[in-house]
Formats: sequence, structure tokens, C-alpha cells
Amino acid sequence: MADEYKSLLSGNFELSRLPDVPSKLIKVYLACTPTDTVQERNALVQEVYPRLREYAREKYGMDFQLVDMRWGTAEEEWPDLGNDRALSLREIEQCQRSSIGPSFVGLIGQRYGERPLPVSIVETDFDLIRSALRHHRNRETRDAWLLDQFYKKDSNAIPPVYLLQTIDSVRENLKPKNARLIIGDKEPEWSEARLSLKRLLQRGVEYCLLGGSMVESDVHGYLSSDLEKECRQGVLFSPDPENCCHIFHRCIVDLKNYVNHPKASKFMEITYNEREERLRVDEEADKNLNVLLEEKISKWLRMGNVSNFSVLWKHDVGIHPELHKEYLEEFCSTFELKLKSMIDSTALTQMSEPLPQIVDEVFQHWLAIKNCIIHFRGREDILEIIRSYAMSSDHKPLVLHGESGSGKTSLIGKASVEVRMAQWLPGEVVTIARFIGLTASSFDVRQILHNICLQLAAVLGRDGCKVPNGYKEICHYFQELLETFPETKNLIILLDSLHMLVPQYNAYQLLWLPTTL
Repeated sequence: MADEYKSLLSGNFELSRLPDVPSKLIKVYLACTPTDTVQERNALVQEVYPRLREYAREKYGMDFQLVDMRWGTAEEEWPDLGNDRALSLREIEQCQRSSIGPSFVGLIGQRYGERPLPVSIVETDFDLIRSALRHHRNRETRDAWLLDQFYKKDSNAIPPVYLLQTIDSVRENLKPKNARLIIGDKEPEWSEARLSLKRLLQRGVEYCLLGGSMVESDVHGYLSSDLEKECRQGVLFSPDPENCCHIFHRCIVDLKNYVNHPKASKFMEITYNEREERLRVDEEADKNLNVLLEEKISKWLRMGNVSNFSVLWKHDVGIHPELHKEYLEEFCSTFELKLKSMIDSTALTQMSEPLPQIVDEVFQHWLAIKNCIIHFRGREDILEIIRSYAMSSDHKPLVLHGESGSGKTSLIGKASVEVRMAQWLPGEVVTIARFIGLTASSFDVRQILHNICLQLAAVLGRDGCKVPNGYKEICHYFQELLETFPETKNLIILLDSLHMLVPQYNAYQLLWLPTTL
């Protein structure tokens, strides 16, 4: 086996110089507003996604992944998903970098989407907005002091920024005698404060636009919804929008007739008109959505990259899997055809001489590590725990656990690099890392163990043909490799996302994992 392959398999190489091997991944980000697209996304997961995975694998030998950041989150969490919008935009960038075919799909209904408060505001923008509000004293700007309470300057940042504070820290500083808005312990009070802050920022930005201190490109982040931000990132920054992006737009043509229906707010923004004392369609959100669809997306993409669907509201349920079966079948069929067409148009141009199977598998995981630690900062305390464990005589596996989104994957990636870069261990170190669920071969514990054994066999110069295939046999072989691993070398194995394992072979019982190393 070539020397460059051996260095990759052992983990002894500069990550920045990762071999320029073409990706075999088709990774598509799905942008949507979550409450009104549930049935479409359920249908995609159940019907279309498995067929696309099989199509990409059978025809081109590639992995197909669909990234839906809203999948699996509880409905009550949806309004706050905007807090993770920076993560969403980075995920779109990751799809654009790593996917060799389509990278972005937008699923748009009649909701413009959440416009969450920015977590940080650059100092120059914040000063302009505050100045504009001070020069326009009226009923809409009388609570401008709230911005000073909820945003505090971080002078250590480069450039300096104003950071959004937690409700608890703000509550302690507010004096009721000065506050028209009382901040209490319940969510309604925070919701009211949040709405006031949104209105203040919006008015301030609009005044800055009118006064010429800001231009359109400066204010996009303050006035646009998460949906528009994602569409903008996914389409405008795509290297090839025509072959990599598609928008699916569904319109419930009689939706505005059901403004008073309790489920209508899931499908469009609704506001209460105090003067008329009735519910009405949020005109601002409706206008912004129309501008996005009719002016921006139509300019960003050609007509062939936009598919439109029209349906009717059905029997007090909105979109229903049975009552809208014909529409959902048409939607799924169109989605599948469009994605296959984009895969066909790009995959053939990217195909090259295939790598050895185990080399390709290992490369995909190191590539994922390279991408996931780009923005890694801090966490020295946990890295020190991992380093101390690696240097100790402890022969039990180390478990790193935490809530979803707490950064475990980035820590695993960083540790896999630091073990060599920071010379945690003396002598030669062999590092094996697996992000479970990353590739088609990393869901099944038997395949994972088989590939790890093939990797170790290649590193140790053993005959890979002798690596068994059966589950019980591979478990024994894996244990044997660990027990006979040369004492002159160090072996580090890092496994991320155990929850992504398929339950076959009782994988969650971890009987395949040696209790003593």
C-alpha cells in the first residue's frame, strides 16, 4: 500500500494537507419553516430519502445525505431555533464545500419565518441604530432604553460587539419605576420584551437606511427571516446554483379564508389588529415572503429550478397525509426527479479513479474532522481530561457525554488531532476516528468493526483478506488485534455519535466494546 495511504490510515499526517481526494458525498441542506412543512418532510424521510440514497449508491457509488436541522425537535422548541442560525448557515457552507452534486433545497409555504433577535451586533451598527432611535423620538421608540439593558458591549471581541444578555441578568438590573415593560418569571413577559426589542431594531435599521448611514447589504441580517437567510446563503453562495439548488413552493390557495382557525398560525403569520379587534394576516411578513419569492428567488434562480404546487385547506387540518395524499405523492415524485437530475448532471463530471475501499472510508472521516474543527475554540478543561486519560494506565474506555449540540463531535475531532500535534504520547501513535452515521458503512456496528480491523491490519502490515465478516467473528478478531497490538506503539480509537448506530446485533448493549483495553 502506498506510503501516503499508510499515513492517512495511521493518522500520522498534517490535517491541513489532507490528500486532495474527490469527495463521494452528496449532501443537501433542506431549508424550511418547520410548523407548516411537517407532512412534506415526513413524506421525504419515509419515501424519497431511502430511494435517493440507494440511487446514489447503486449508480455512482456515493453517499446521499439530506440535512434537516428542524427534524426531531419538539414543536415548542421551534420558535427558538433561530438561536442556532449561525450553525445552520455553517452547515449550508459545509454542504456546499463537501457535496459533489446538489447542496441546497428550499421548501417554502406561506410563512416568512422567524426573525430572531441577533445574538451579537457589531459595535458600529449598534451605535448607528441607537443614534437613529435617539433622533426619532416617538411612540415606537420610547422604549429604546431596552436595547441598552439587553445588549452589553464585549470589548474583547475583534471587532467589538454588543451581546444579547440572558433574561435573568437583565431582570436584576431593571427598575420597575423606570420600566413600562415589567420583566417577570414567565415566558409571556420575555416574549413581550423580545417583540419590543425586535421592533426597536427594525425601526432603528429602517431609520438608518432612510438617513443613508446604512445600505441594503448592511441590514440583511437584521430584517430578514431565518428562511431568507438560509435561501440567500444556499443559492447566492453556491458555486453552481443551476445544478446544485432547487426551490419547492407550496401554496394553500384558500388559506387566508381561515385566519381565525386555531391551526392557521402554523401555516402563515397572523397578527391581532387592536383597532379592528380581529385577527389578520401579518401584512409585513406576507409582503416580505412575496418579495423573497417573486423578486429575489426569481432573480437568483432560473424558472426550471423552482417547482410550484397549489392545494386547498382540508377539513380543519391544513395539510393531512391522507386528505392530501395526491399532492404529497406529486410533491415526492417531483422532489425525487429533480434531485436525481441534479445528481446525474454533476456526479459524472466528478467521478475519478476509485480509492481502495478502506482508504476512502477513513478519508471521509478525516475530512469530516477537518471541517468540524475549523471554528473550534476553548474547551481546554475537557481536552485536558481526555489527554490525562490517554496518558494514564486506565484500561477502561472513556465516555464523553452531553446534550445534543453541546459540542461533543467537535471535541472528538479536536482530540483526534491534538493527540499527535500536541504529542500527548511518546513514540508512534496510531489514531482511528469514526463519526458514526457519516457514511453508508458507519451505521452498522459489524461494518464499523470490520473497517476498523481492516484499517489496523493495513497499519500493522497484516493480510486484510483474513479479516472475518461475521459479527461474532469480527468481535473476537477486534479483541485479538487490541490484545496483540505492539507495545512499542500507542493506539487511540475515537467513536462519535453512538446513538446513530442501527439496533442490529443489539449494538446499544455495547457487548462489542471491550470493557478492558
